Amino acid sequence: MIAYLKAKLALFLVLIVLVPLLIGGFYYYLTAMKVVQGNLNVNKITSESRIYSYSVFSDFYFRATKYDDKGERIAMYGEVIPVETRIGFDFKESKLRLQHRSTDSMVLNDMNSHDIRSIKVLRDFARTFGEILATQDGYYFDKALDGILDMNKSLYGEDLKLELPEVVSFYEPLVNLPIANLKLQPYKLDAITSNLKTVSIAPLDDWQPNLVEFHFGENDSIYLQYAGRFQGDAVDQLRDSLKKSAILVDSVKFHNNSLSRLIFSIKSLDTGASKNQIDAYMMDLNGYLYLLRFRAFNEQSFDRYLPDFLKIAYSIYFEDIQGFNNWFVSKQAEAEENYATYIENLKAIKDLEKELLDVGLLQHFGVQAHEQPIYEYKIVNQPWWHIGSRNSQNLVRFDEAFKNFYEIYGRSPSQNELEQELADRKLLVEAMSKKFSDPSAERNSRRFWQSSSSLGIQDICDNLECVRSLKKADWKGNSND
Repeated sequence: MIAYLKAKLALFLVLIVLVPLLIGGFYYYLTAMKVVQGNLNVNKITSESRIYSYSVFSDFYFRATKYDDKGERIAMYGEVIPVETRIGFDFKESKLRLQHRSTDSMVLNDMNSHDIRSIKVLRDFARTFGEILATQDGYYFDKALDGILDMNKSLYGEDLKLELPEVVSFYEPLVNLPIANLKLQPYKLDAITSNLKTVSIAPLDDWQPNLVEFHFGENDSIYLQYAGRFQGDAVDQLRDSLKKSAILVDSVKFHNNSLSRLIFSIKSLDTGASKNQIDAYMMDLNGYLYLLRFRAFNEQSFDRYLPDFLKIAYSIYFEDIQGFNNWFVSKQAEAEENYATYIENLKAIKDLEKELLDVGLLQHFGVQAHEQPIYEYKIVNQPWWHIGSRNSQNLVRFDEAFKNFYEIYGRSPSQNELEQELADRKLLVEAMSKKFSDPSAERNSRRFWQSSSSLGIQDICDNLECVRSLKKADWKGNSND
């Protein structure tokens, strides 16, 4: 009996302790569920203010390959990233919204990929690639609008008056270029903002080396150039010519459902002018090749602005124009020939000036020696697929050559560049070999004992016009020759 009472007392004490705990636990559970439910309701309200009605699917592909100085492959990484870009509308803010969804990517190649620069930036660009595809065609926006209106009517039973913004709201202003089929309208730039950049665009009716230039940061720039014309599909041959000591990135871009190849070149040695530099090459259906180059002041600015460079590269496209005539190409060919003449004359001038400097004739006539460096197009044996003159430009040196010329003269080279300077130096070298009689009866005593044949051109003339007159007279009258 006593044991029974003890057991009953113990059970009573346990219940006294457990009941408050159960009540408190149950209250906490209800409270917690209410908080969670409240949060869920908030999320639900937020999501209901946006409707996504249309998806654009795309696959972002890139393959990066690193080559040594012999052109042998030493590292490679390739990847395909499926991207879904959903187009919708935010009713609360009255804005068009893009939502990014990506599934598992497929790694195609991976060999020593840790040695390849900028893989992460390229992989992260997949989202922007999908957004460019989703926004470059107004058809997608129209389909999204139809879907939003249908969804709204099914939910609320009434028509919604709604206008979606135009696709241009996602892009920088259209750049009007002097080449009719070439278009550039960069996707909205994040790092190169309007207060950090200046844009220089070539005139629509005149030639200049760069079609468009972006200057930003302390000393960073992106510029677009015409780089040559090629026969047939010469992209593979071009690629082979670029791969020594470089990282080449192969990719594709779309415009209006048209696929085209895109090649990026990053010098892997990071030396000289190529340090912190990336080049993009793209070709239209007529075989015209264009170079887009990004040069950064240092590695930090290269990494910072590289995503915006990619936006510009993937936003360049070509239109199919009937009766297309690329007059810009003809003008550039003339400029190349003129520049070749300039280099040829400059080389000859420098050789003559060495002779004249040794005898002090340049100083005597007040002629300034040409000290500018010589940047020339390399004359190479052109393969069958290249169309051009024997002085076809070397892609790497094009901007350096013309930039140097512009810094000196502030213009493009003319047809007869440096011809007068060359003629004057040839004249002085010829005059240097002549000996003249004393033209004056009142020579100073230092010359009195000398024979008349010992006088040189510097004793006869103080200016080039005097020398030209003597040459015109066939060096007669005052010459002992």
